[in-house]
Amino acid sequence: MTKGQKKQAIGIVVMLLVLVAALLALKLYNKNANENKAQEEEAAKIFVTSAEAAGITEISWHQEGQFLTMTKDGDTWSCKEHPEYVIDADKVETLLENIAPLEAEQVVDDPEADEVYGFDLPANVISYTAGEETITLTVGMENEITGGYYLKSSADGMVYLVDEALVSAFNIDASELEIEEDAESSETSGASEISETSQASETAENSDASEVADTDAALGTDVE
Repeated sequence: MTKGQKKQAIGIVVMLLVLVAALLALKLYNKNANENKAQEEEAAKIFVTSAEAAGITEISWHQEGQFLTMTKDGDTWSCKEHPEYVIDADKVETLLENIAPLEAEQVVDDPEADEVYGFDLPANVISYTAGEETITLTVGMENEITGGYYLKSSADGMVYLVDEALVSAFNIDASELEIEEDAESSETSGASEISETSQASETAENSDASEVADTDAALGTDVE
């Protein structure tokens, strides 16, 4: 390799190293930019509550003219108004995820009187207990422009605008939180019934066969 070729090869290697360094720097820049954007978006979020579902031991809401109250004892949930119900803990935990935590779309600055937002005739009143603290969330009227609902928290007295999904989630009866019949249990029961039917049928066939045999034997005796 001539001296000129060596210089050319070195130049190419240097260019490749510079290109790789530039790509790595660009990748690092994009990563930092994405992380900063995610942090800014997280910081911009408005949270009405910061509770965790696992820490809530009691939850109540208004449904069809009465309050429904779920209480937790260990890992078991029960309904105060319907103690005969066997409550599915997973369903309650899913329900709690709607308020723990609860994110708002916006805060209403300088709120007016409660009746302006429908808090005097609330769409729902949701209360939960976490530790020694009980928080009440009063859901008011719908905002016809955004489709969200006004909400007032007893924790800070502020008025928020929250997604309609919260109202829909708590439009639920206690019976809908009961443990459903296990499908496998139903299949087992069905199989057991089929087995019993088959056994009964087999017994009947054996009985019929036995009667035929007895009849044949009797006829044979008469012929002799």
